[in-house]
Amino acid sequence: MVIRKVIGILFLSVQAVVGADYYFQTRDAGLQWGEMSAADYAQIIQRRFDKAHKASEHGVGEQVALGGGTQLAQPSYREDESQESQAAKICVRRGTALNCQ
Repeated sequence: MVIRKVIGILFLSVQAVVGADYYFQTRDAGLQWGEMSAADYAQIIQRRFDKAHKASEHGVGEQVALGGGTQLAQPSYREDESQESQAAKICVRRGTALNCQ
């Protein structure tokens, strides 16, 4: 009985995620709900996985290829601090306290 409930929840969750993604893709394409065919949506999904596969083959650092576009992860620096002073600092977070030396 519990396994049936877990499978049911899993099935409904997957349906909700696919439905939301379909909505976002149709909206980004400038179409109304239901105007994008299943074949077109399947091509979009296939292109996403192709991008991810290419990125992993070429060893591209921390690249996000499954989203709508590709973005390279960039370290964030404060504008008033140079990269050299940032590299010289060593910060350790313990709990909610941040200790920098």
